[in-house]
Amino acid sequence: KLDSRSGTPDQFEDMVVRCQKAGVSIMVDLILNHMASPVAQTPRADRDAGKQCGGKEETARTSTTPCVGWSGTPYGNREFRAGTPGLDYFERSQFHHYEGNFESNCGIPPWTNNRFLCDLYGLVDLDTENVLVQEQLQNFVKVIFERGVTMLRLDAAMHVYPETFLAILAAFPMNYVVQEFFPGPIKFEKDTLTKASMVGTFTNFDFGSQVAQVLFDVWKDGEWEDSSTRFGDLLHIGSPSPDCVYSICDTAYPPDIALLFIDNHDQ
Repeated sequence: KLDSRSGTPDQFEDMVVRCQKAGVSIMVDLILNHMASPVAQTPRADRDAGKQCGGKEETARTSTTPCVGWSGTPYGNREFRAGTPGLDYFERSQFHHYEGNFESNCGIPPWTNNRFLCDLYGLVDLDTENVLVQEQLQNFVKVIFERGVTMLRLDAAMHVYPETFLAILAAFPMNYVVQEFFPGPIKFEKDTLTKASMVGTFTNFDFGSQVAQVLFDVWKDGEWEDSSTRFGDLLHIGSPSPDCVYSICDTAYPPDIALLFIDNHDQ
């Protein structure tokens, strides 16, 4: 929701308008794939660590510590009933879950599990293939689009089918969309690259490492090796020479649809 510890919807819209007048566009980081984990995040004397929050009683698996988001919004295990119906109100049936068990789901890791259907690191996975879920997510995108947002970063994009994103975003002529994508699926799944590139560009997670391996001194044969003699190799990132000696010489990201960055919270 837009009403958070950062401000109200009106304040958000005012910020967007003022930025646009100054020639600055606003990019919103959208998390459409998942919700917060229903695990106690602020353990009392460590007794709650790893337990499910929002329980009715203290047990070996549950804690009475409430499940509360950053802005004070309550939520539950695979449910979000504090929102507005039709916009951000989700029942347990609208999250991915085991058949006949609305409280549990497969997890990632292990990475051999289905990355589109399982919970990523315990983050509760929305059933983004569900038409009713897609309609709510589309309604939220409509809210920010109507307030002047023209650029999106799609968090955990590699965990949502590209067809789903295309369906959700079809009605909104965004100026720029970038998807958070680690290199594996792009390198080994040509079909994924083809389909996801119809949604938008990709975050190039290789670029920061490629820059670092040129700039950083290395420990070799019992002493530090000065990297300054290699600085010229920065000119060849993206088009490495055949005799490249670095651990990351090439990249799976197509250069014309890749967003370059040095570092972020996931690296």
